[in-house]
Amino acid sequence: MVEFSKIAPFLQDPLVLIGFFFVVFFGFGRAILKAGIIPVLDRRGGYRILSSILLYGFIIGLAVTLLGFGLKYRELSEAEQRGAVRLLNEELAGDLQVARELHLNTVSILNAVQTVSGVLRHEKIPLLAALFPAENIDLSKIIPASLPYARQVLTAAKDSGVLDDSSEQRKFALAARATTRTIQTTKGVIESLADTAGSRYVITSASWDANLPILRKVHVIDVSRMQSLYNDLRLLRTNYGVVINHSQSYLSAVNDFLSSPEPIDEYRLSHVLAAERLFLMTVSVYSKSLAEKIEVIDKERTEIRTMMIALGGNSAINLETTKAGVIP
Repeated sequence: MVEFSKIAPFLQDPLVLIGFFFVVFFGFGRAILKAGIIPVLDRRGGYRILSSILLYGFIIGLAVTLLGFGLKYRELSEAEQRGAVRLLNEELAGDLQVARELHLNTVSILNAVQTVSGVLRHEKIPLLAALFPAENIDLSKIIPASLPYARQVLTAAKDSGVLDDSSEQRKFALAARATTRTIQTTKGVIESLADTAGSRYVITSASWDANLPILRKVHVIDVSRMQSLYNDLRLLRTNYGVVINHSQSYLSAVNDFLSSPEPIDEYRLSHVLAAERLFLMTVSVYSKSLAEKIEVIDKERTEIRTMMIALGGNSAINLETTKAGVIP
């Protein structure tokens, strides 16, 4: 059954009411005429004239009613589209804010981890610098697999004499203790940026999902492109957790390596170097993808603002207000 709330706006439209009045009035007149309630008229004169007037009046009334329904449907459809697009824009504004926060967090995580990796390459601690070559954090350089690379690094450190130098070993031990304290602080920073429960940084698509049938009617919106954008945003939100995990894994690997009383060997060193390289590769790809999606959302919202201006000036003003209120 059709809900009354859906047809009520049509029944309140002036054009529909006028047309309906004509239909009822002239339809009633025709019914009376056919029933013979009106005195018999000369069929060659007054009867035909009156019958024609009633018929044409009925047809005009029906046409006006249909026209009223059509115009009202168009008005409601455009209002529905404006509302759906406005909600989509507000949702994208919120998702854009989340994406920007994730990007800022990623930069903070990278800076925090680079503090540790920078200490590992301090030129005043030759043994540290020998064990952790700068090329391992240079993604433009191609390096061997982790275990062969660790063997290569250890061989170079041994050949240079720093690996077996007791003085350098003491410097290494002191630096290791200081670095492990730095790592604990850094872990706390990263932990504060994590969102394990997934409740702080949320990518929402409720408006998109609920209004998709309406948004399909808006020709300016590329439905497949928007759906792909939402999928990419959800994936990036998931991968934020991957960045967090890799950063924590790297810090734990460094901490275990520096705090272990066991002699330095290629296996433990390869684990640290591999974790470091993996984190940097992950965060590099992730931050680039996130920046690209932020740019795409900005572009989509620009197109939506243009479309809203075409659909209605007041909505466009509201849209700009929403943008200013949400996006810093």
